[in-house]
Amino acid sequence: MNIFRRIRRVHAAPTGTVRQRSRLQLHSNSGATKRQGFALLTVLLIAVVCAVLALAASTMAMSNVLVQSSSDRAAVLDDAALSGLEIERSRLNAHLDTVPIDGFATVEANIMLPNTGGVRRSTWISRLGNADSLTTTGEFGVQAEVVSKAVDPSGNVAIRRVQMYQESFARYAAFTDIAQGTGGQTLWWALGAQAQGPVHSNDVIYVWSGWPRPQATFHDKVTTAQYVLNKDAAEFRKGQPQEYVARIPLPTSADLDVLKGIAGRSGYVFTPDVVTGDSALATMRIEFIAIDADGDGNTTGPNDGYFRVYKERPSANPPYGWGYAMARTPIPPSAASGEPIPASWAVPVDSLLYSWNCGVVQNVGGRQAIQNPLAQIPSLSTGTYAERMANKQAAFDDANARCYLGGDEHLSPNGVFRATDSTGYWVPRTSGSIPASLSGRADADYLWPLSPALNPNFRGVIFAEGKVAVSGTVRGRLTLASRNVMVIAHDLKQATSPAIATGTCLPDDDI
Repeated sequence: MNIFRRIRRVHAAPTGTVRQRSRLQLHSNSGATKRQGFALLTVLLIAVVCAVLALAASTMAMSNVLVQSSSDRAAVLDDAALSGLEIERSRLNAHLDTVPIDGFATVEANIMLPNTGGVRRSTWISRLGNADSLTTTGEFGVQAEVVSKAVDPSGNVAIRRVQMYQESFARYAAFTDIAQGTGGQTLWWALGAQAQGPVHSNDVIYVWSGWPRPQATFHDKVTTAQYVLNKDAAEFRKGQPQEYVARIPLPTSADLDVLKGIAGRSGYVFTPDVVTGDSALATMRIEFIAIDADGDGNTTGPNDGYFRVYKERPSANPPYGWGYAMARTPIPPSAASGEPIPASWAVPVDSLLYSWNCGVVQNVGGRQAIQNPLAQIPSLSTGTYAERMANKQAAFDDANARCYLGGDEHLSPNGVFRATDSTGYWVPRTSGSIPASLSGRADADYLWPLSPALNPNFRGVIFAEGKVAVSGTVRGRLTLASRNVMVIAHDLKQATSPAIATGTCLPDDDI
């Protein structure tokens, strides 16, 4: 029994120990399984995050490549389109291309550009005009619109557009195409000459080399297609002159035809009744007038600009020439009646003494008018020449002696506007209208408006088919064109002076 007991004890202990171990082992294995599952989940999550990060990184890298590639293609296309604009600008400046009057012109038609990966380009040019017409121009000058389109093999497109303004000789205070007179003599800037605005010449600008200096003062920019001779003899207030720049062409006959067509739409084409004499003699004149039509106390309003047109009649040739319209000094009489011209006269032969445009201004009923007109030639039958001219010379010594352009109110005896005088007439208005506030003026029927509101067909152009003299105060934006010669017969001013320093002079106020 003791043996069996011993055996049971021996076996019992291990048996209990085995079970206990088994339970401990099972318990221990259960906790280890849970910890290992959590680690697996963590690993999976990390793997997913790494995969996402790797995918994001590769996507960003690919996006950068695509963006760079797209940017490069866009830059190539953009450069191709922009170069098309610049090439056409150069061709226009070199006068290789012209701006069509109507429609558009194809400058390039789907041409292949080298070293661009198959990019093709097309370029078109057209003329821009005013609000109601894209085929003509007016007060804004000649404007060209150039459009260039570039396309690559993938169908990507770049389109660029630019407006170009044709440089005009008319914007210069002094412009010469050939720096010579009609007799071939050189035209010099000399004796203290002043140029208040920009100056350009397609020829050499000649400055006299004498003293005192400066022989000429240029207050604005100076450009020339040649060079300036004797620059050291001149003063340039806005920097040294720009030499060897592009020529600025004078208008062609086709350009003038365009302007005449625009002026014709508004009825502003005028032709003198008489064309005679040299280039400095005009028998028709245009006088600009700024009138306070809106009653605001100034003459800078949009409807304050007008002009009048005076013409000499063929049947009214003045005794001493055709210079009445522009107050040109007349030709002295060739001989007195029954009296030959003496070899030496006791008084100088001053042709103003014979002018119909000159006299002493006096107040007549509140108006200024010429009295004792110098045009009244004294009797040729009695007295010597000196005796006959003495009263005229005395009149010229008067502080109020004045001369006026033909048709001026001051030339009438009472200082009142005359539609017709002994030499010519003011042209009645046949298009446009005037405000009611001006209907009481004596010249109401002879005022031509410069406002599109008063003449809807007016597009900024007045055309003279012949020699014309101009003067007066301009309120408006316009182009005045002539096939012949324009003579500035008197002051030609702007209603809003560009010299005003208050900033009130706007681009639209300019001529």
